[in-house]
Amino acid sequence: MQFRRLAQAPSIFILTLIAGRGVAADPAMVDLIPPEARIILGADLDQIRDSPFGTFILGRLKIDSPSFRRFAELTGFDPGRDLREAIVATDGIDSREPFVILRGSFDPGRVADLAAREGGLVSSYGGATILSNPKDPRSPAASFLSNSLLIAGPPAAVRAAVDRRKNSVRAPAALVSRLDEISGRYHAWAVTNAPPAQLAPKVNNPNVNSALNGKIIQGIEHMAGGVRFGATVEMGAQAATRSPEDARALVNVAQFFVTMIQGNGAGGAEMTRLLESMRIAADGKTAEFTLTTPAADFEKLFKTAGGAARARRVVLTR
Repeated sequence: MQFRRLAQAPSIFILTLIAGRGVAADPAMVDLIPPEARIILGADLDQIRDSPFGTFILGRLKIDSPSFRRFAELTGFDPGRDLREAIVATDGIDSREPFVILRGSFDPGRVADLAAREGGLVSSYGGATILSNPKDPRSPAASFLSNSLLIAGPPAAVRAAVDRRKNSVRAPAALVSRLDEISGRYHAWAVTNAPPAQLAPKVNNPNVNSALNGKIIQGIEHMAGGVRFGATVEMGAQAATRSPEDARALVNVAQFFVTMIQGNGAGGAEMTRLLESMRIAADGKTAEFTLTTPAADFEKLFKTAGGAARARRVVLTR
């Protein structure tokens, strides 16, 4: 096994499993979020596992590559069992290396021994053990801050997080408040810490660039949303805008697209019922979108989307 695969394992696990919490995100994890982060995603995997959809998705998830099996055997870490909560932070949509914070059950010594045997560099920084790739200083690094807390990402970001924890630096109060609200409401959630128009990479398509630079998108200051799993799946999003007029304009556009999709009959009966349950409203400078659907319908939509994605891949590879 190449050490780079070992170093990237936490990122792979979270990007694969993230999909859901009745309580807010762990404050110790929130304080580790890089201050420059502009997109933050989180999931309470304990709550997801206990939900009907969580059972469905875990039953379909097949992580059985030789490298994964070897990693699990040598470290004793099974993400399906041992991962409890996760936060992923990036500085934009086109960011290549996210910063990952995981809460779970780990054996740091066992992982460090494996990293050393595989050619990785095991070093000490600020009282924490850092695992990195000596052949490529830019590849992801990882650090176990305790038996239950792991961080991974760009080496500089990992060292900066160790410094913040050592010096008891707290995350900005405004960000903590927003994360507490959204993570307390949903099992899986996402927050933007900047206007969406600033987050997307530059695209050569003039139509896409025109949409991103349009008045309605430019009026959004930040967004948040998430999914709560149960017998009924609840989804919601809030967009904070510059003014009540911007919020109403965003609501009007969303209602137009919903009506258009309903008129075309796209997505079948499950999509129709989903859109019928959607509530779109403006509350002052905030545009709010909420909808609910039975877990069984949500699973059908998930299967349909997966089938469509597979069909597109087949067409593109021909």
